[in-house]
Amino acid sequence: LSRVKAMSTGSLELPLVSPELLWSCVANRNAFRVKGFNGAVLSREPGNLMGLRSQKFSGLVHPTTIDIQAAPDKDEGVVVTTSLGDKANTPALGKKTKKVKKGNYGAYQACLKKTLKGAGRPDLDDAVVRRVKKIVKSKIYKQNHKR
Repeated sequence: LSRVKAMSTGSLELPLVSPELLWSCVANRNAFRVKGFNGAVLSREPGNLMGLRSQKFSGLVHPTTIDIQAAPDKDEGVVVTTSLGDKANTPALGKKTKKVKKGNYGAYQACLKKTLKGAGRPDLDDAVVRRVKKIVKSKIYKQNHKR
């Protein structure tokens, strides 16, 4: 443990642990795991864009995450929340939330910009676009099919 590099965070020093090691510890033992039909195992954790139980999409093991949710019913657009790895031990400062009120293409571009700059996860570009597309499509359906 003394040979492990440590991340200095003010008064605390946290050992840097690889996401692979964290995933091996957390994969089968967390409260967000949901078993679906036909053996499908899903996840409800915040920061998991696809809802799948995999290391790539996990919001628990990566120091930087991005979470995209639908804005409240009356508002249009999406709410993008990014967590910053360097402020992991200060929850109030560790997350940034931004509401994006643009159309389809504008929402895609704004969310992709947040993924590259804020969260630093360019491997999730495709998942971000899929998530935004689903949310925007559901908002359009709700607007056109009001009772």
